[in-house]
Amino acid sequence: MEYLQGLQCDDQLFSDLIAALSMVLDVEEERKLFHGWRVAAVVGLALRASGERGLLAEAFYGGLLHDIGAMGLPDHVTHYPTLESQVSVPEILAHPARGAAIVAEIPGLEGVSPFILEHHEYWDGSGYPAGKKDGDISFGAHLLRAGDAFDLALRAEVAAGHGTPRDLKDRVLARMSSLKAGELSPAVVELISAVVEPDSTFMSLVDVEALGDLIAELRARIPLVVPSCKESPGHTVLTIFSRVIDAKHRYTAGHSQRVADYSVAIGLHMGLSPGELEVLEASALLHDTGKVSVPRSILDKSGPLTPAELALIRRHASLTIEILGTISRFEGIAWVAGHHHERYDGGGYPHGLRGDEIPLGARIIAVADAFDAMTSSRPYQKTYTAGEAMRVLAREAGRQFDPDVIEAAVHALKPSLVAQALSSRG
Repeated sequence: MEYLQGLQCDDQLFSDLIAALSMVLDVEEERKLFHGWRVAAVVGLALRASGERGLLAEAFYGGLLHDIGAMGLPDHVTHYPTLESQVSVPEILAHPARGAAIVAEIPGLEGVSPFILEHHEYWDGSGYPAGKKDGDISFGAHLLRAGDAFDLALRAEVAAGHGTPRDLKDRVLARMSSLKAGELSPAVVELISAVVEPDSTFMSLVDVEALGDLIAELRARIPLVVPSCKESPGHTVLTIFSRVIDAKHRYTAGHSQRVADYSVAIGLHMGLSPGELEVLEASALLHDTGKVSVPRSILDKSGPLTPAELALIRRHASLTIEILGTISRFEGIAWVAGHHHERYDGGGYPHGLRGDEIPLGARIIAVADAFDAMTSSRPYQKTYTAGEAMRVLAREAGRQFDPDVIEAAVHALKPSLVAQALSSRG
C-alpha cells in the first residue's frame, strides 16, 4: 500500500525532487559532477534570452534529466565525450531512448521525453538513435545537445589547465564554434555563445557554488505546474529515484522498493499513523541515496573491506542526509533515511545514536534492509527463507536492532509478502 499521496500537489517539492534526482545521477565516487545542472543552466539561460518561453520548462527540466537513461553504467556518461567513444558501447547508444521512456512515466514531464530521445542527434545527421538532421530535430533537443557539448568542452579545458578565466572562456567557446554545422546547430551555438559571453555569466557556470545559485534562480523563475492530484507525480519521481539508486549495483534491482514494502508492513503492525507511514515509505525508498558515491568495485567486492573502503561505505549515510536535505519539507525524511545504519546498542553510524535516540522509522528500515539483503538472491552469500532470516535477525534484538521492531517484523513479514515483493519488485 502506498502512503505518498500527499507529495503530489506541490510545485516546489516536485521541482526539488527533479533537481535532487539530477544531482544523484551525477555523483561519482564522492564527487558531484553537476553535469545535468550545467546543461540545464545553459539551456535555461539560452531560452530565456531567445524569448522561446513556451519550451522553457520542458527544455530546462530536460537538461536536468537528459542522461537519466545512462543510470547504472560502470562509468559516468561524461567519460564518453566523443561520438566514437559512444558508438562502441551499446548501453550508451540506448540511453536516449531509455531515458525518454523513463521520463515519459512522470506525470507533468511528458513533453520532456521527445527532447531527451533526440539529445544525441547531430545537426549534420551523424548522431543517434535515428540519424535525424537539422530541421527534423526539435529545437529543445538542439539546445540539450549544445548544453551537453558546452559542459564537455568546459571539462576538457579545465582538465587541461589553460590560463585565466578569460582564456578558459575563449577556449570553450572556440570548441563550441568548431562544432557548428557538424554536431551542433549553428544558430544554437551563436545563441549560447552570446548568452555566456559576459564574464559573470560564464563564471556562474564554472563555479559550483554559483551554479547552485543559478539553478535555484532558474527554478524559481521557470514555472513547473504539477498536473492533476490523481496522477501522483511525487510518488512516481520517488520510485524512479529509487531505481536510479539501485542501478548503481547490479545485484540490488528492486531493493529499495522491497525495503519500502517491508517497512510499511512493519509500520502498519506497529500502529503508525498515515502521516508516519508516508515519511517511512519515502525514507525507505531513498535510504541508500548516498550509496551512489561508492565505487562499484567496492559494492561488488566479495572479500573483506579495507579500513579505507569501510570508511567510504560509512560516509554514504551522511551524504544521504546532505542530498535529501536539499528537498523542501524532506528534513525529517533525510534524518530517517540517513540513520538506518545506526545500531540499537549505539555502535552504528553516522552519529552513534542508540535506542530511542534513533528515529523509529530508521529502526524499522534497518530491519527491513537487513531482511531484504538476506532473502534476496545475491552472489557470495546464502539466500535465506523468510523464517530463517527472521530467526537470524531476532538474535540481534537489543544489540543491532530494536526488540519492538523485531517483534513486529516477525508478525508482519510473512512468506507470502516476501514472495510477492520479490516477484513484483525484483
